[in-house]
Order: sequence, then C-alpha cells, then structure tokens
Amino acid sequence: MSPDTQLPQILVVEDDELTREFVVDLIHSFGYPVVAAADAMEAMKILEDTPSIALVFTDVAMPGVDGIMLADMVKQHRPKLKILYTTGGHSVSRMKATAGILHGNILAKPYRPSDLRREIERILS
Repeated sequence: MSPDTQLPQILVVEDDELTREFVVDLIHSFGYPVVAAADAMEAMKILEDTPSIALVFTDVAMPGVDGIMLADMVKQHRPKLKILYTTGGHSVSRMKATAGILHGNILAKPYRPSDLRREIERILS
C-alpha cells in the first residue's frame, strides 16, 4: 500500500474507558484512523458527522443501548457499514442464539491483537 493510500476509518464503541483507550491505540498501531465513543448515542452522533467511517467495532454489553441495538440503529441509517462485535463474560454461542439478527462477527474477549487485526483486515478487504 502506498503512503498516499488512506486506510478505512474505524469507530470503536466501548463504555470502559481503559479498554476503549487500549483498543483505540491498538487499532491506530495497525495504521487505521480511529475514533471512539463511550456509548451508543455518542457513536450515532459521530457516524452522522463522519461519513468516512467504514467499520464499527462495538462492545456488546454496554449500559443503556447495547452493541446489538446500536448495530440495528447503524444499519437503519447506513446499511452498508460493517460491524464487528466484541464481548467478554458471555458465551458467544449462547449470545448468537439469543441475540436475534447479528450484523457481523463476534470477537470474544480477551482476544489477541493479531486476532483483532486479522478480523479487521478480513472485514474491510
């Protein structure tokens, strides 16, 4: 990839501040431009103001509007936007069975940085 080529922008939605900062730094280290939101409402505002975002990486378990509901709202406004979920403490297979429509894959916490990078590259390729 040439230095003039800009990688797609990613929005991280995570209610835990330390986790959010870590994930933002991690994705930035992969070379992607990244912005962050602490909750679903902040994420929707960022998406409204930033049409260049190509992927939403959202925690599932958040107070108020969770990541699954956020993805449903995102898809109503931007149907082609890619979604990647993450969750810890939940059985991913049980969550898939009870969540209804999922708009993307689930990356279980804890995950390796290489797993996150591989999943981002797969989704955005």
